Order: sequence, then C-alpha cells, then structure tokens
Amino acid sequence: MRGLPFLLFLLAAAMPPTALAPTALAQERASSSGSGFVVAEGRALTNHHVIEGCRRIALRTPQGQSLPATVLASDPRRDLAVLRYDGPAGPPLVFRDGPPVARGESVVTYGFPLSGVLSSGPTLTTGDISALAGLRDNPLHYQISAPVQPGNSGGPLLDSRGHVVGVVVSKLNAMRIAQMTGGDIPQNVNFAIKGAEAVRFLRDNAVVPMLAASTGADRRASEVGEVANASTLFIQCFGAATRSAAASPPATAQPGGKPADDPSFRLVNRGQQPVAELFATPAGAGTWGRNRLDQGPLAPQAAHVLRLPRGGACVYDLRVVFADRRALERRGANLCRVTDLPVP
Repeated sequence: MRGLPFLLFLLAAAMPPTALAPTALAQERASSSGSGFVVAEGRALTNHHVIEGCRRIALRTPQGQSLPATVLASDPRRDLAVLRYDGPAGPPLVFRDGPPVARGESVVTYGFPLSGVLSSGPTLTTGDISALAGLRDNPLHYQISAPVQPGNSGGPLLDSRGHVVGVVVSKLNAMRIAQMTGGDIPQNVNFAIKGAEAVRFLRDNAVVPMLAASTGADRRASEVGEVANASTLFIQCFGAATRSAAASPPATAQPGGKPADDPSFRLVNRGQQPVAELFATPAGAGTWGRNRLDQGPLAPQAAHVLRLPRGGACVYDLRVVFADRRALERRGANLCRVTDLPVP
C-alpha cells in the first residue's frame, strides 16, 4: 500500500486518569474523558473512541450537573456514538442544512481539552476549513486549522453563524511527521467528521436532529461560543482500560508498511472475466451496501486498491460479482492482515 502511513494519525481523545479529578458521582477516577453535545431531547453525540469500553459514562452539563448516560448506538467506522440520558442538559444544537461548506470558511471548536491540565471549563478555538477531505482523501472528514487537543474529541465544530458543520475527531501526529520529513513540523492539521455524515448516523439510529440553512450575518466567535456553551457536555468514561493521550495505541506496521489497523487492500483479478461489482461491509452488517468499483469493471489481470477507514472494523464480509454474474462471497475476512486479495 502506498502513501503516507496511517500510524501518523492520532485521534484526539482522553487523558490518563491521574490527570482527572474525581466526579461528583463517585470517588473513583475516570479512565478517560472527552466532549459531546446535545442533538435531541435526552440524546448526545460524541465519538465512538470516547466511550469505547466504558463500564459507566457520566455527562457534566453546562449547569454543572452530573448525569449518567448509556450508549444508544455506536459506529466504530464512522467513529460516532449517540448517548441516552435523563435530565436537562441544554437545547439541541442545530446542524447546517446548506449551503455547502467551502474551503476557507471560519469555524469554531468547543470542548474540554486536557481536562485536569488546562481549565476545567470549556475551551473555544477558531480556525478555517482547510480541505474538504481528510487524511488520504477520507471523504467523511474535513481538515481544519482550528487547534484541538486530547479531550476535544466529540465536541462540535460550528460555522460562523452557530450551526454545527462537524464533530471534532482527531489531529495529525506532528512529531512523527517531523521524524519522516527531517524536522519539518506541520501545524494545526486537525480533522472533523462532516456534519452530513453525523446527521446520517443519527437518522440511522432513530434520532432526529435539528437542521437549518446557515444564512445571515456572521457572528463573533464569542457569540458562537455562547451558542455552543449551552449544549456542550463534558464526558467521563469509567472502568475502561487506561488510555494514553491518543485514542488508541499507535498502529504497528505489517510487512510491506501497512499499519496493523488498516483494512484497505488491493483486489487482484486473476480470472478471465472482468469483475463487475465489489462489495465490502463490516462483518454482520446485514446489507452489502454500494458497489465500490466506482471507476467501472476491473479487467482480467488488473488490480484495484480499495481504501477503507482505518481504526474501525478489520473484519469484513466481501462479495465479488463477475461480468457473467457469477458471484464469490467471503465472510469474516480480517482485511487488516492482508495487502492483496486475489480472486477467484
């Protein structure tokens, strides 16, 4: 697999428990923390990696109240999770429903980075939409210049009118980039899950978010912060394995340079018939989804690299359909362990 190794990519997530103060709910220390925000009555959105493996989850509301929460739905591939809670936590933030987000737009992040080290209250940062795709052209992400730190994960990314355009998810590992480039340190290269993808995730799980067109005069960053402050939540995870400042351990590389949590692979057609369709979906999903051969049929003796999200599912169900409509299926394939997948 060619291109920049994915081990350069660190998710912005929780601090070690030694850096966190005890919650009002119990004397035990939290394993990790992150951010989230209200998306509907009794529902909050955050990242999957913020709540992964938690035995218990607590939300701190803008009013300082601690509320227990449970996971309603979670998607490791999208790195999104929706939480259920009871009690007042603020009004739902409104997602942007047009016009399309453009490069260079001003954005605001709001969340709880480095809790126990920085301020215990929320932090606001400003920046721009740098690119309309993420690392290795990930179509689910925006690249943003607004600074984020561990603990910002799951917080809202808002436009200059106070509408949600994304969910903060990760930052680039600048030190590793510097090691590979001989000392050049990239600055403010961070990522957010696109708001449209978050809306699809919520609707897939029977949560109806609020949407509105983003029109009218721009607001000052402080005014956007006031909108976010009313609905942004501090999330604490109890009982999970202690994590470092990264959301997950840096991936080790497979032979040939492929990171150990990258399910991307190269499909090699060794048959005499073109491959007409290729389907790949996380194991047990129950649906094949879309044909991933967007460029058209794969000719005999040709190859096609299929890029799949890193850091989520490794085990996939596969279906290959040849031009003569003959189909091959393979279920439960651990794609993180392969680089080439020959067929038939």
